Amino acid sequence: MAKKSFNEYLKVGIVQPIVNEQTAWVDTPLAGMHLKMNSVDAHFINDQISSAVNAFIGMKESERPDIIILPELCAADESFLENLAKKSNAIIIAGRDFMVSGNGVKNMAEVFIPSKWDNPDIPSTFCQKFFFGKKFFSHPEKALFEKYQSEGISSPEIYILNARQFGRIGFAICADFFDILRFRIYKRFVHHLFILALNKDTETFEHMAETISRMVFCNVVVCNSGHYGGSLAFSPYKEAYRRYIYLHRGGELFTSQVVSLPVSSLDDFQQNSENIPAKDRLFKSVPPGYKYPDYKEKAEPIQEELPLE
Repeated sequence: MAKKSFNEYLKVGIVQPIVNEQTAWVDTPLAGMHLKMNSVDAHFINDQISSAVNAFIGMKESERPDIIILPELCAADESFLENLAKKSNAIIIAGRDFMVSGNGVKNMAEVFIPSKWDNPDIPSTFCQKFFFGKKFFSHPEKALFEKYQSEGISSPEIYILNARQFGRIGFAICADFFDILRFRIYKRFVHHLFILALNKDTETFEHMAETISRMVFCNVVVCNSGHYGGSLAFSPYKEAYRRYIYLHRGGELFTSQVVSLPVSSLDDFQQNSENIPAKDRLFKSVPPGYKYPDYKEKAEPIQEELPLE
């Protein structure tokens, strides 16, 4: 197999606006009886997102993020996100507000890929876009759907984004972080895993990030709401002090940060770990049964052995 050429690092802008589900989806004269974020919260969150992205744009070119990620359920306005992606020339991955069709509700995220995203010297004029969704809804979501006499529609599809020289990226939305089948599929096929969350149990997600990083053998980024904090970036480095590239604790804090995730060194280790002397190893050992995929062959589908409720 011909060796792929990867960049040394992927720079990720983690934006943690304050999304508070206690106020965002309540019955107010502005919100009405609709399962949509009220305009006051939506404008407040958009202002924070704009502030963070503009700060990224103001950085030196070598420090700007290649990809910007936002938490679950943080954005109602598609054109707003698309304009930010074109303006920043960075891929934006953002949780969208609930998508309602009749009595059905989906929890989706949208990916915006500006036309010149890997060439910052040339302005982008349009974006390619695609959605990925949430498969398993949380108990608070189910209670909210019941309140509005709606029903959650599961999105079982699993996607991998080929970000070319920046590696391959897998996705999950909040509760899908516990979907073991998803990680059986992602194992061996991704360099990075991005989790978009609106999650109050931040400590559990810290433990999950380390566990999944070792099981799938990839970088893990969690982007959570600033209402709870807990955004993080974790890589399976050998030295413990290097593994948490970024970890934010504390609620009610709007923050943004650019982190660098290893790509070329991680890919080389995924392929050749058994041939690298112990003294030269940058990363922990790959998990049992790990085998770098041969992309000339078709991937075999993984069948669920038991139905997942």
